[in-house]
Amino acid sequence: NGMLVYNSTSTAFNKYENGAWATTGGGTTITAGTNTVATSETTTSTTYTDLATSGPAVTLTIGAGGIALVTVSASQSISVAGAVVAMDFGLTSGNTRSASDTTSHSVEPAANDAFRGSAVTLLTGLTVASTVFTAKYRVASGTGTFLDRSISVLTW
Repeated sequence: NGMLVYNSTSTAFNKYENGAWATTGGGTTITAGTNTVATSETTTSTTYTDLATSGPAVTLTIGAGGIALVTVSASQSISVAGAVVAMDFGLTSGNTRSASDTTSHSVEPAANDAFRGSAVTLLTGLTVASTVFTAKYRVASGTGTFLDRSISVLTW
């Protein structure tokens, strides 16, 4: 239970609920956006910040349901073995939210070993408004490197 997929045959979103697949229901409009920054960039910041090339970012209008499903993904490495390297996202404009370790994609790899992964966060109770979703980055110590960064957002 709890899976959400896009069915390209029926061009509709389906949910897995109570042990069976079903459509998301009539009248639900889902808006999607994605953006990628391929450039390899670094930070030594221990608080969430932008990299030299900010983002990636996506601007979408939150739907009547006040819900957004956000996925951040990147290849990440750190110069200090066992130090945390993390990626999350913040919201600005119609809704606000600071990046947080609670929802971040964070790893503690060996020194200079790259690790690719994603974090998915469901936000509820959002205001119907145009909102900017922007990826943010931090490390515990050392220099963190981020490559092929992406953010994808579904709102409804």
